[in-house]
Amino acid sequence: MKTIPSVIYSRDDEPTPRGEIKVFELLQRSAAFHHALALHSLNLIGNERQQMYELDFLLVTQRGFLGIEVKGARVVCRDGVYYVGGSGGYSKRISPYTQASNAIDQFRTSLWRYNLEEYKNMLFAKAAVLTANHRPNEGRGDTPEMPDMAIIYAEDLFDVTRFEAALTRAFDFAEQALGKKKTLTNKDIEFIGKRLRPSFDVASCSVSAVDATLEKQESFTSDQYMWLDVLENMDRALIDGGAGTGKTYLLEQLVKREYDKGRKNLICTASEMLSEKIKSNVGHMAITECFPKDVSGDASKFDMVFVDEGQDLFNADFVDYIDSKLESGLQAGRWRWFADFENQRGVGVKFDQEIFEYIKDATGNSTVFPLRRNVRNTPNIVQWLKQICKARIEETESAGSGPEVRSVKPSAFSTVVSGAEIDSQLGAIEKHKLVHLYLNEDADEYSSVATKAGVPSHSIESFKGLESPFVVITGLGSVNSVSEFQQMAYKAVSRARYLALIVDEGNIVDLKLKAVDL
Repeated sequence: MKTIPSVIYSRDDEPTPRGEIKVFELLQRSAAFHHALALHSLNLIGNERQQMYELDFLLVTQRGFLGIEVKGARVVCRDGVYYVGGSGGYSKRISPYTQASNAIDQFRTSLWRYNLEEYKNMLFAKAAVLTANHRPNEGRGDTPEMPDMAIIYAEDLFDVTRFEAALTRAFDFAEQALGKKKTLTNKDIEFIGKRLRPSFDVASCSVSAVDATLEKQESFTSDQYMWLDVLENMDRALIDGGAGTGKTYLLEQLVKREYDKGRKNLICTASEMLSEKIKSNVGHMAITECFPKDVSGDASKFDMVFVDEGQDLFNADFVDYIDSKLESGLQAGRWRWFADFENQRGVGVKFDQEIFEYIKDATGNSTVFPLRRNVRNTPNIVQWLKQICKARIEETESAGSGPEVRSVKPSAFSTVVSGAEIDSQLGAIEKHKLVHLYLNEDADEYSSVATKAGVPSHSIESFKGLESPFVVITGLGSVNSVSEFQQMAYKAVSRARYLALIVDEGNIVDLKLKAVDL
């Protein structure tokens, strides 16, 4: 059975439960359900009864949908309370089967979110997997007091044949209760998979307007999944994408896939802050370096090298370095080079065309793969970048429109960073979601104000490749030319995922008007 994602990604801070890993492996080995899909981990926005629902697994088969709740510890029911994991575990008033039932019902109610309402009358089955419980009739363990046909016990996980039989029983049980339904065709399953795929492995779920937008941005789009699948199977690739196209996110997902295949990875970037951010995201799955700061005499070799913000690293020293770090060298080794060739080269960084052509030839296909779809900024931010900065962005897939890029008076800066209400329309900004970006620290009087308020303050140049839900920007009105204004405004405004505030100072009004007229 095809699983989405293809692996369960490792996380240092939250290890995947062993029960889910066991079920995942059995689903991958299953061949009984033709053309079926198994999707792992879906968070669902709740209703008036419950704020949030979660499906451990969702199966999409010809017989219909099956929602699965997995318990990796022993489940015991006493006086209507379900105890999971003994004295060191937890308890719930509802059974694992009811959890699965509530979640699959909420999924059915939410089909409109995925443009899948036409499938609401299909069969929606549910099952609970109790990996540490034996069947009551085996003479071991307490009865979990749930419908036996919809419960998958430890004995059912011994091999894939027993597991498939247990899944079939769960479908049979639902069909007995709900009646026989229309079956899904192979085309239906493929279509549903494409619609649902971006919604799996989402980081969080919230009903607030800001968090709902950020949640959508955290999930992969169908376009990104296409590139993920293409790039995974290539030896060498050069990828070009503007701000907001998800280059770093795509890089990190590829690193996870390589790590799960047992490969040794190196990630290089010229930005110290970006290097630290990537390092915190991928952890032990790769060695992450800021070039040339972190370069040492270590002679270690790597199976794969990833380069982020690579437009700043087209120089002979860096090319020689990664050539020395790859097991088979630059020409025959495996690498992914992510860059923004048009808009985000560092100040003072020269673009060496000969080095670029050398890298492109080394791919073996002389191709630059384009990421053109913005997945990190709201449509209004994208429109501003197009209008003012003349940025090359084709379209955005972010949810909602969000507010416009706003100008604020210098006197309002302290209000913004303090977390107080800005105005009746914008309200207050949560400080932990806000970053202050400045053009020049020596000439910027706002940096200390932001720092004292507990808001991170960074130069526009150093924050390249990073992002924040809210960004307040100072110093843009002090640049000397329209082209410099467009370049720095692009780098700063594109860092905002939801709202960018520009402090209205200096010549900024004149610069914006001239930029629009270009």
